Amino acid sequence: MNQTDSLNVTQTELAYILILQNQFIIVESQAISLAALLQLLLLGILVWIKKTRDATQPAFTLVNCVLVLILLSYGGEIWSYYEYWINSDPEIEVTTYGLYLFFSKSLMFLLMYYSWLRGRPVIAMVAPRSVAFFHGLLALYAASLTVNLVLSALTDSTPEIITANKTITTINSILLCIFDFLSVLAFTIHLSTYKTRNNDPDKEKLKAISIYGFISTTWLLFWFSVSLVQEFTNWNVMTVEVQRKYLILFALEIAIPLIYILIQLLIKASALRKRRETVSYKIHQYSDNGETGT
Repeated sequence: MNQTDSLNVTQTELAYILILQNQFIIVESQAISLAALLQLLLLGILVWIKKTRDATQPAFTLVNCVLVLILLSYGGEIWSYYEYWINSDPEIEVTTYGLYLFFSKSLMFLLMYYSWLRGRPVIAMVAPRSVAFFHGLLALYAASLTVNLVLSALTDSTPEIITANKTITTINSILLCIFDFLSVLAFTIHLSTYKTRNNDPDKEKLKAISIYGFISTTWLLFWFSVSLVQEFTNWNVMTVEVQRKYLILFALEIAIPLIYILIQLLIKASALRKRRETVSYKIHQYSDNGETGT
């Protein structure tokens, strides 16, 4: 095969990759949007089941509200990126890209905040003095993401703005890594001392939080690593290797939060099942005591 034939094959393969990329992004965006809607419905069902079993339990807890916001931000991110991808009108592109940035940055903060809400009981037990530090970390992360959003949304970006934005993105990465590392460390410490906490009435609950928290936080860190590669890679290079890499990373980046949310819903479903088993056990125990007169 001569050089001209080789070049033709490469161009043909690149054209195929770009067509596949376009179709894949459209199909996956639609599928993920539907899955996010189903997860929102499932969350509503789980909350309703919990409410019907115990009317004293509030439906709109802070954890549930944040989880709803995560699903809405996730759906908004997918929808806005889909609209940005399929439209060629410059005004629509600017609007949808701005919305995409807003929803994506909101999702990043909400995921960290939700992780904090779920892991706070364990972290507060393992290292009570670290609670204030985590609050400061969350506030700093929110401020850094806001600056990142503003700089990313600027259409007339100068080299100075681009450099500043990359610096802020690096700061975001450091903050998230610190948060994830300390959270995983707290979960690991608690699990290593789990068997010694015999007098703790919430022993099993905190164990479950630690296990699921470890899995969720690790998964979240993996998602952010993929997002970071996306952020710092120049996707304007029209080669087969670069565009194939973009397709793979996009598929991962868009699907990972869906799995994270699914893990949270499984935690809720598991908690409901265990609560039901506990109640059933107490009812049977009471019934047996009544029959035997004890």
